Amino acid sequence: MRSALTCMVRSVVGVASSRGRGGAAQRRDGTARGLRIPVAVGSNIGWDMRRVFRDHGVDDLVDAFFLSFECGVKKPDPRIFQMACDKLGVAPGDALMVGDEPLADAGAAMLGCRVHLGRFLQIIGSLVDVCR
Repeated sequence: MRSALTCMVRSVVGVASSRGRGGAAQRRDGTARGLRIPVAVGSNIGWDMRRVFRDHGVDDLVDAFFLSFECGVKKPDPRIFQMACDKLGVAPGDALMVGDEPLADAGAAMLGCRVHLGRFLQIIGSLVDVCR
C-alpha cells in the first residue's frame, strides 16, 4: 500500500474554514474547531482500498476516492487530480497534493496544485495530525 495513498487536501494555509462544504457533523478532520478540510485519496492501485480505511477506522477522514481502475485514468494524468478537485469543490491552485511518488504525482503539479512529497509513513502521520 506504500504508493497507494496520495491525499489531496485543501491547504490549511489557504484557510480551509472559509470556503468548506458546510453541514458535516463534527468529524475528526477539524470540523469541531471550525475547519472543514476535504480530503480525497487518489491511487493507481488495482483494487478497492476503501475497506482498508474502514478497517483502520479512518474512513470518516476521506470524502472521496479516485482509484485509477474506476476512473479510467492513471496518475500522472492530470485528469485524475482534476476529478478530485472538482469533487471537493477546490480549485487546483487552492489544493495541496501530498504524495510519495514523484513521477506519478507530477500530474498534480502540472494541473497547478501545490505538491508535497515525502515518505509514506511520514505523510500518514502528518495527515492524521492535521485531521485531529
